[in-house]
Amino acid sequence: MNKSKSVTQSLLPQNAQEDASLLDDALDQIGFGQYQRRMYIILSLVLMNDGAESIIISFLLPILQKEWGLQTDEMKWLGSAMFTGFLIGSIVSGFFADRFGRKNTLIYVVIALYIVAMLSAFVQNYWQVVLTRSLYTLLVGI
Repeated sequence: MNKSKSVTQSLLPQNAQEDASLLDDALDQIGFGQYQRRMYIILSLVLMNDGAESIIISFLLPILQKEWGLQTDEMKWLGSAMFTGFLIGSIVSGFFADRFGRKNTLIYVVIALYIVAMLSAFVQNYWQVVLTRSLYTLLVGI
């Protein structure tokens, strides 16, 4: 047994240690092949997209504030709505994964993320921005 396993397993309760060793054994047996590489690339692209969306909104807010004459309180509401979307999405993600499976949930969420991102390009007012950003972050949370 290597040092990292013993440190990790020493922090876990006995039944969790047994589960962790079974998982380690299964992962060692499966290995890291073409499927794992493909999943790693796909999930990396999804996470890069989520990061880009978060960065875009931080650049977009000052422009929207000037263009639409938004007040500071409206900017705060937009930020709060986004984090509320993350929160709700994180809460319901387990339900969707259990109900529909992780793979199906991921596929549908990525498709919905694309649709909401496209819709957000056509917003015309503040409340449409709040709605699309809230939906987007809700989906990211899932």
